[in-house]
Amino acid sequence: MSNSLVISEIGDLEPLDLQFGLTDPKTVPDDLHDTLFGPPPPTPAEKAAGLEETEAKLYALLDATTIPNLADLLEQSGLPHKCLFQNAEDEIDAHAPWLVELQDGNRFTRNLFTLDEKAAAPWHLWNHQAGIYFRARQDFTRLWRHLRKFTKLADRRGKWHLVRFWETPIFWAAVERRDPLVVEILTGLSSAIVMRDARARIAVAPNPAPPQPKTLTEETRKRLMLIWNAQKISAFLTKELPRQVRAYGADTADTEAFCSLVLDWCLRMEITGMRDVQRFAIIHCFLGLGFDRDLALTEDLRTQAIRDRIATDGNAAENFAKHIRAHHADRLDLGARCRTAAQQLRPGTRYHDTYSRLIQQDGPENATKSLVAQLNRDILGANFAANPLVRNCLLVPTETGSVVETYDALIAQIETQAERFDDRN
Repeated sequence: MSNSLVISEIGDLEPLDLQFGLTDPKTVPDDLHDTLFGPPPPTPAEKAAGLEETEAKLYALLDATTIPNLADLLEQSGLPHKCLFQNAEDEIDAHAPWLVELQDGNRFTRNLFTLDEKAAAPWHLWNHQAGIYFRARQDFTRLWRHLRKFTKLADRRGKWHLVRFWETPIFWAAVERRDPLVVEILTGLSSAIVMRDARARIAVAPNPAPPQPKTLTEETRKRLMLIWNAQKISAFLTKELPRQVRAYGADTADTEAFCSLVLDWCLRMEITGMRDVQRFAIIHCFLGLGFDRDLALTEDLRTQAIRDRIATDGNAAENFAKHIRAHHADRLDLGARCRTAAQQLRPGTRYHDTYSRLIQQDGPENATKSLVAQLNRDILGANFAANPLVRNCLLVPTETGSVVETYDALIAQIETQAERFDDRN
């Protein structure tokens, strides 16, 4: 169902510092306190279980792969904790998920949300982004049993798969895609909170999943593989095109979401080889999502990108980026695109004439929105609105008093953007 998950976000989060000298230090950042320790409204499943009057606790499912010596840290914390893998050996423990009940005022809880770059310590875990937080009115043992059911799932053929749903990038993307597996995990719980890149994503399942055998559907298996591959492609782009990705000001989650869309495009085009997928990720990064349908590009440029892929079939994917830059340098220079757009806002030029016509047709407010959308299309690609990579680069309409002031405000935005792109490239 479309309303199977209700998702909200908190942005611009900042970690706690060392809080030296405070007699009553904070446990979590102020912007997260109500979400993590405030009373959440009971879900229909909790009401049906008669738990609406029970206090909601805060639990964390932490990934030992990303927190060194997690088992020892939990043992020292004094908090209730248990590994989801029963009878795990030491080498397995190092990659296992651990459930822990967090408490306000506890030092380990505080360390999960602490980072001081001037005095970094290995027990400050904010940058590790190492797990998922759950609000639940269930007791520890019942929640532990519930989450254990999802660590290994059988597909329809009876083959068992390890499902590392507790990994932050996987759960973040699964929530974004409203995967049915997330709904099943959240059934009977108040909410799940997952954090990445100074953002917190909160998911609530108001309509619980009906009781059914826990199976891994082919759709979910493919989606999880897509998320895993998106992480690999994102790491490749960040390594091979650091200036391009940095120019967009994209964070890791944005880049992975962009790569998921590229992978979707490749699957529709029946492109499955990892080297070819990497090459088309590069093309989409430079030319925009769905460049093959972008009428702002010339037909030659759209088809040439496909031919370039064929022409460089013997080259490594890393060299392909250099090839694309060499042949399409003018189109790929984001600063140059901004400067061209700014020039065309001058009287007697393309955007100026279009805007004048739109004002008469739609009125000043709608005309400004249409003009800004056209500018974003021409600078960032036709599908800019669906591209998470350019989230921080969008021009926005400004409320001004006259046409001249509107032009001046837009030109100032574009010139600032051009300087930003120039600095980062």
